[in-house]
Amino acid sequence: EHLNVDSQSIVHFSAASHELLLGAADRFLAQHQGSRGIVIVTKNKLAADELVYRNSHLGLCGVYRLTVEQLAQELSRKRMAEQGRKTASMLTLDAITRRSVNATADSLNYFRDVARTPRFSGSLLRTLREIRLSGVESSVLSRGGPAPKDIGILLNQYQLELADHECTDLRDRIDVAVESASADCHDFSGLPLILLCPAAEHKAQ
Repeated sequence: EHLNVDSQSIVHFSAASHELLLGAADRFLAQHQGSRGIVIVTKNKLAADELVYRNSHLGLCGVYRLTVEQLAQELSRKRMAEQGRKTASMLTLDAITRRSVNATADSLNYFRDVARTPRFSGSLLRTLREIRLSGVESSVLSRGGPAPKDIGILLNQYQLELADHECTDLRDRIDVAVESASADCHDFSGLPLILLCPAAEHKAQ
């Protein structure tokens, strides 16, 4: 499938055999070999490497091979710096989650007895990541049963902690990346784009 959107060439391969995908990608690269750069978004960077290697005879320059997460990081980098916000490492996010638990443990009901156990914060961080990437708001969780209500309380505190420490998680970076892409304020804007089975797993992606 080949699309032209606002003068940007985009090709999206998702549901065909491996060889058919590569053949279509080969033709797309050949059509854009004179471009100032090409962006390949993929879940598996080895697939992108294979695609570029098999087209090395084209003399391609400036081929950017990125996962969805890496693309979000790259597109959001400048704007986040201007806002004074930092990319939080997993260690930082774990610490923020622990702070969130400590700040709210006494107000929890369903999770009160386990909130301070050793592995709770790790499980909570994974849950909060899924919730934020899925676009679920705490107001929705507050209308649920005891467990969702507690998760909503923890989500609110987690977001406050992120803001207080001027840190961003993946959901924040995707939001900023979308803003940057929409404003055409990145060097990637207008480049030919190959979505090589990027397998977006969440609404935010």
